[in-house]
Amino acid sequence: MKNDRKPPTVLSFVAPSGTGKTTLLSQVIQLLCEEGAKVAALKGTHHQIYLDKPGKDSYRFKAAGARAVGLLGPGTSTLFLEPSDGGAGDERKKVLEMVHWLSLYPFAPFDYILCEGFAHVPELPKLRVVRDEWPIAYFAERGHVADLTAIAWGKGEKPPSELPAGVALLPLDAEAVAKWLVKRREAQ
Repeated sequence: MKNDRKPPTVLSFVAPSGTGKTTLLSQVIQLLCEEGAKVAALKGTHHQIYLDKPGKDSYRFKAAGARAVGLLGPGTSTLFLEPSDGGAGDERKKVLEMVHWLSLYPFAPFDYILCEGFAHVPELPKLRVVRDEWPIAYFAERGHVADLTAIAWGKGEKPPSELPAGVALLPLDAEAVAKWLVKRREAQ
C-alpha cells in the first residue's frame, strides 16, 4: 500500500521555565485545530510518570513482563511503553523514537507534532520563546544554533543582535506562530 501523505511538521517550543511556552503552545494548538489540522503534542518531564494503578488489569500485564500495554476506551486510548533501556537512557533517543511513532500513526495521521522542551535534542527544530530581554548569551554560548528555526519575541523592536541565517523572527503571538507553521508545512 502506497502512503502519499506528507510527513508531519515537527517543532519544539523551548525556553526557560516561566517564559510562557505552555501558554503559547496551547494557543497555537487550538488555532491549528480550529483550522482542521491534526496535532500531536509531546512534553518532556524529569519526573517519573505513573498512569496506572496496582491491581488494575493493565498494571498486572506490565508486572507480568509486557513491554507495552494498551488501554482502549470508548473515547480515549493510551499506550504504556517501557523503553528498551528500562527508562534510564538518554532523552534524545526516547523523544526521537516517540516523534517517529507519532509520525507513523495510521489511524489519524498528524499534520503537526508540536513539542515542549527537549532543548538538548539537536534533531528537533526549535522555536525559542523570548518574553523579555534578548538572549544575547544564548547565541554567544552556542554560536550558530543549527536546530533553531524561529524565535517568538515579546518585544516589538528590532533585536539587538543579528539572527542566524534562516531563523525567522516572529512576534510572541499565537496567531502569528500558527500562520508561520502553516506556511512552513506548505513549503515542506
